[in-house]
Amino acid sequence: MTRNEQIVSQGLLKELMEKELLLVNASMALDRAKAAYDVEARKYAAIRDATQAYLERSPYAPDVVWPTTPNAPKPPVYRGRFRFVRMPVGDAVLELLREAQGPMSREVIHSLFIHGGGDVENMRSINAALVGLVKGGRVVRTPEGHYLYKEEEADPGELPFE
Repeated sequence: MTRNEQIVSQGLLKELMEKELLLVNASMALDRAKAAYDVEARKYAAIRDATQAYLERSPYAPDVVWPTTPNAPKPPVYRGRFRFVRMPVGDAVLELLREAQGPMSREVIHSLFIHGGGDVENMRSINAALVGLVKGGRVVRTPEGHYLYKEEEADPGELPFE
């Protein structure tokens, strides 16, 4: 190897070493960010579930009025971005169908689930949830292959009679 080739190779190796160190630091920062996200997602899910239990419906239902804050963006573009984080797929699908204005296709359900922070990238879990909800009688499959929430029928034993 000539002197010139040695200088070039050493320069390249030095540059590679510096980039590797930067990549190691970025990887560690990414791991810290993932851990912080996981902690915040768990807190968010706990508050979301407590709010849903108190309201007896989704806090993202169209009729729920959220408080306004002075620094909140108008309109609240972030609202609902994480609504399905750490939520079982079947619960999320049922919630989407309950809030829908009509039948929805699997593809639309999948898209809304993902855009709501759901962590399933493929349709298999959505399909499995829909099959279970149809078998359980909570959802109806239309002849066109779309899905519709089935309103719960009141138990005659629970109706107040005067």
